Amino acid sequence: IDKPIFADELIKIIELVSKTKEKATKNTVITKHNIQKTKEKVKKDTFKLKNTHILVAEDNMVNQIVVKNMLEKIGCEVTIANNGKEALELAQKNLISYDLILMDCQMPEMDGFEATQKIHKLQEKRSFKPIVALTANAMPEDRKKCLENGMNDYLEKPLKSEALEKMLTKWIPEKIVKN
Repeated sequence: IDKPIFADELIKIIELVSKTKEKATKNTVITKHNIQKTKEKVKKDTFKLKNTHILVAEDNMVNQIVVKNMLEKIGCEVTIANNGKEALELAQKNLISYDLILMDCQMPEMDGFEATQKIHKLQEKRSFKPIVALTANAMPEDRKKCLENGMNDYLEKPLKSEALEKMLTKWIPEKIVKN
């Protein structure tokens, strides 16, 4: 902590430390590093969405579990499609109930690019739902291909919670629970 410390800064630090789940002891030293880590932890613990339903199209079971757990942890209801064909079928039945679609690009039966184009055709008659690519291909030309094929944005695998939160904030900010 830089000196001199002003009262408003000290109050913010005390409030921040009191929000953490870890209890400080009498001998706990508060440093700039501790404060920054605490801010990041409090932010992670407080990011929540309300009434949010996300369709995840992903063929890899491990990725399905990881993405589903990340989304449920922040308050989302998640529906899994094992491939693009299932995603399209679910969208045809329930498009209005989804707030956002996370779409893997390379899947069996129907890839994410074809599924995205067909879902966009459905959306012409209904309300817009953002489709975000979820892919291990991280080169600039891969991002360009996703956008050219109608995906609204792009997330890289392995998925990081910070990137996911940023994407959700960008596309469905009205769903964020304000603390």
